[in-house]
Amino acid sequence: IKEADIIIDGIFGIGIKGKIREPHATIIDLINSSSAYKVAVDVPSGLDPDTGMILDKCVKADVTITFHKAKHGLLKNDACGKIIICHIGIPPEADKDDP
Repeated sequence: IKEADIIIDGIFGIGIKGKIREPHATIIDLINSSSAYKVAVDVPSGLDPDTGMILDKCVKADVTITFHKAKHGLLKNDACGKIIICHIGIPPEADKDDP
């Protein structure tokens, strides 16, 4: 991790709840202390995608590539960096959460 130019974070996904345990907590600390460019896949590990709250600690990404649409919590926290939405072919009418 210390010598990496780019780190791709996919440790946890959108279903994470509670405190980050070992060895993941140490890995997140190592990622955050690295000078590498950090890319989060879907959501930075340790960030609640609904609220934007950090669940103890989280990866501080330079960019987050998320799919279909931005999760609400991504828009509420700087840990996401730049947010890129990758459209994957889900039609808007398939969103049961949106009116």
